[in-house]
Amino acid sequence: MILRKILKWMIAGESIVISMLLLWILYQIVNAKHTTVQFQEASPDGSYVLCIEELGSPTPVLYPMDRIRIRFRESDEKEECHSVTHSVTFRVNVPTKGDKADCNVEWLDDGVRIVLSGTESQYYVLPFVTLGE
Repeated sequence: MILRKILKWMIAGESIVISMLLLWILYQIVNAKHTTVQFQEASPDGSYVLCIEELGSPTPVLYPMDRIRIRFRESDEKEECHSVTHSVTFRVNVPTKGDKADCNVEWLDDGVRIVLSGTESQYYVLPFVTLGE
């Protein structure tokens, strides 16, 4: 009799945990489709464009990360982040406590330095490179 009650409580608890996990996964899938341009700027000489996009919004529970996509490309007549030219694109997960990550960009003589900050900082230096090099 007691064993049956314990088993019923265990099944109910497992069902609640599985339901919460499925809802969180569904939220992450829906949330990941929203892209927000956080930063977009051309280099001082105008030959390169840097675009930093936030993919979805940070989640404060289970996986407190801010998903960031960085696009660095040669400039052309189109002034959008999605323009397809010679470019470098990568994604970064910045650990946060559910907040948005801060980005700091500094244009150097031979490239650009990007600092993404959350609970810890991540540094990236992207050099100016053309197809001829």
